[in-house]
Amino acid sequence: MNSFINREAELRSLNEEYARPGSSLYILYGRRRLGKTTLLRHFTARHPAVYHMADRSAEADARRLLAGTMARGLGEATLQSSDFGDWYALLAAYDRLRPRGEKSILILDEYQYLCEQQPAFSSILQRWWDEHWQRAQIMVILCGSVLSMMHRETLARSSPLFGRRTGQWLLTPLRFKHVQAFFPKLRPRARLEMWALTGGVPRYAELASSCAGFAEALRRLVLTKDGPLYAEARFLLQDEVTTTNVYWSLLHAVGSGVTRISEIAGRMGLAANQLTRYLSALQDLGLIRRVVPVTERSPEKSKRGIYQLTDPFLRLWFGCVAPFESLLEFEKYREAETLMRDRLAAHVAWAFEEACRQYVEDLVPQYGTVKVGRYWDRTMEIDVAAVNEKGAVVLAGECKWSAKPVDVDVAVELERKVAQAWPERQKTVKLMLFSAGGFTAALRRRAAQSGEILVECDDLCAN
Repeated sequence: MNSFINREAELRSLNEEYARPGSSLYILYGRRRLGKTTLLRHFTARHPAVYHMADRSAEADARRLLAGTMARGLGEATLQSSDFGDWYALLAAYDRLRPRGEKSILILDEYQYLCEQQPAFSSILQRWWDEHWQRAQIMVILCGSVLSMMHRETLARSSPLFGRRTGQWLLTPLRFKHVQAFFPKLRPRARLEMWALTGGVPRYAELASSCAGFAEALRRLVLTKDGPLYAEARFLLQDEVTTTNVYWSLLHAVGSGVTRISEIAGRMGLAANQLTRYLSALQDLGLIRRVVPVTERSPEKSKRGIYQLTDPFLRLWFGCVAPFESLLEFEKYREAETLMRDRLAAHVAWAFEEACRQYVEDLVPQYGTVKVGRYWDRTMEIDVAAVNEKGAVVLAGECKWSAKPVDVDVAVELERKVAQAWPERQKTVKLMLFSAGGFTAALRRRAAQSGEILVECDDLCAN
């Protein structure tokens, strides 16, 4: 399966930076498994480059390995056989031998490992850049998957390289409409179920693409101890934070449905103000998000904010799998699957809602909306709500994952909610109903007359 799906914008950014006259220092970063290395391979297929993937080797070995990569990339065996006493000597040798006349490309992938072994590596690179490369025809790409370290070493104001980068890209998860391309043989409903497991992470989707469906993928990839995703959540945290226990407990709490900061604090036995830095760190890593009703004018000041796990896979793990991890450790898979059945159903329904909201986001030009999200108050919830630039709701939607066709009563209830929430706009808000099980003939007749929009799984997958 080709895992290079919908990264055209990222590839275009790299190509434009390469075509720009003068030197380029480009930062490419994003959490593990998102396809950074695959992107770089596609980029270098058109442009000769020295591509080096660092590892956790000791400093002297790391220098020797980079010298070997440079020797192969430049076709200069002397680099491989030489002994470089420091990084400056190696960079000088590379500089002497790199081709002139066209822009040279040097890619340091998993850059954070070089910084781990030599904490002054960014300072060394900064000095060499200032003295030799900033006016040269060279493109240096620093790529890494540990977001906290990449930010500290390359983007933060305190970084030695601050102010020198000419381009950057934070690689983010794919949207559902692109992830489904990994599952061309599955029916639309099954693709949505796979989205609930893999989220927008290409590597997860690539692994799941060989499975017949959600149940097989869950068992083979996630639930078995030797499954490739069984320990994935722990690996993600271990890469990014030092005090993993606190973060792990926090993700457990949010994943189990404890969403308000006061409730999370009570669950963890901490004061709410003690949680702030942990929550902020997880938000910076893209693992959780603070959500407010889409109509809030000042989201950062809203007292109605709740916390959610951002990634469908992490939500699946902490909300459905982790509570039964002790059973899985003893390979009691059937018992665990039986106990988590209701949780899994609720999780897939949530993922379906996420896909529906993304569907509406793609219709922004059509409806003049600027923001799509959820709406709730003390008496009701609306799954999909879109507002225009004035903050007025222009579209409201209800999502039903059930296999049973949606009937007229769901449309009537959505109409009632809109009238209650925004009485002054009830005649202008467009209603949209999403159903995994289709719609009754009665609802189709009503929609044909009233203008409600009916969206099925086929429509979501055709988007």
